[in-house]
Amino acid sequence: MNNILIRHLTWVSVFAASSAQAANPQFQSFFDQACSNATGNMATRCSGPTGSNLSGDSESSLTPSQMLSAGDASLLTAESKALDSGELLKIGPLSVAFNISTGELDADDRDGSNAERGYTADISSFAMTFDYRHSEQLVSGAILSFERSELEFDALEPSGSPFTPQPRAGRYETDGIAITGFAQYTTSTGVFADASIGYTDLSHDFERNSVYQPSSRVSQLDVSTEADADGQRLSLHVRAGKSIQLGAWSVSPQTSVMHVNTTTDSYREKDTNNSGLAMRYKRYKQDSLLGIVGTSLQRAFSTDFGVISTQLRADYQREFERDDEEVDAIFVNDSGGTVFTLAGDDPDKSYVRAGLSVVALLAQGWSLYLDYEQLFGNSEYDQYRGTLGFRKEL
Repeated sequence: MNNILIRHLTWVSVFAASSAQAANPQFQSFFDQACSNATGNMATRCSGPTGSNLSGDSESSLTPSQMLSAGDASLLTAESKALDSGELLKIGPLSVAFNISTGELDADDRDGSNAERGYTADISSFAMTFDYRHSEQLVSGAILSFERSELEFDALEPSGSPFTPQPRAGRYETDGIAITGFAQYTTSTGVFADASIGYTDLSHDFERNSVYQPSSRVSQLDVSTEADADGQRLSLHVRAGKSIQLGAWSVSPQTSVMHVNTTTDSYREKDTNNSGLAMRYKRYKQDSLLGIVGTSLQRAFSTDFGVISTQLRADYQREFERDDEEVDAIFVNDSGGTVFTLAGDDPDKSYVRAGLSVVALLAQGWSLYLDYEQLFGNSEYDQYRGTLGFRKEL
């Protein structure tokens, strides 16, 4: 059985008809090849009055570009988490901390000129941290966390020709359970270095909604599919910096390197309305190597109930490895195994993360903290996250 590889290098070309949507000739060519070996309900779709010829809107709608974004929320969550902590507070030999965070990832700026669909994702997490101070200089610990992202894709806009897209192009929900180990060493001169390594087990629940429509545009069929898939994320982060006292203020310039590998296992969609157009996907991954340069500015204030410490931080991040992701898709009912390779947008290589945190050191070894972080200057995404937590010396 010969697989026919059709390279999808760009998702959109200009559709020279009255339609407001853009056609996708690469997908049309792929669909023609798949129809030559179609079975079951897919063969029915391919044998209509116009054969395998689709409307331009249907070509764009059926292209499964939603799958290109499967690892986005997981990858950006890992990047954000890695920059949470600077020098650990010296409050006791053994401490436990709990925090809950919530935020949003918005990729709605994507439009018809991009390969990937726009979407909005709600991201939340809960984490429990244990840290042990071996000495004045050395601290190590572990973090157990649970994270969830719920992502909904933007629907296609209705076109001038008869074509009615489904209310949403799809969604997915991802749950992750992560374990991270870390260690930090601080010298008497304020120089510090830390490292962390983490593993996350991911579970994805996908939904994809599209429209099959022949080129005659006299009818259309909504296509709905579902799928479950597993995945994994590995992360490594190494950082070094120096804490400098300037009167009541503390300035901590720092630099770090972070590598994240996110993998989604191969999976097959369920054809929930017997359209014959469900697909299966090969295993694919995202790789990211970030170089980070930043600084934080911190000041502590004494109050009647404890010490309040405020910190403002900003980090410039430069991507050195991540390229546009690629996903190989095959129609389930194509006995010839024709492969369609989707290539996503070229990721933004440079952007800034900035955050503001407040920590209250209270009596009996308690501390409370609030944190807000936001992504700036990224042409693909807008992202923010808020965190609330407490820490107790044991």
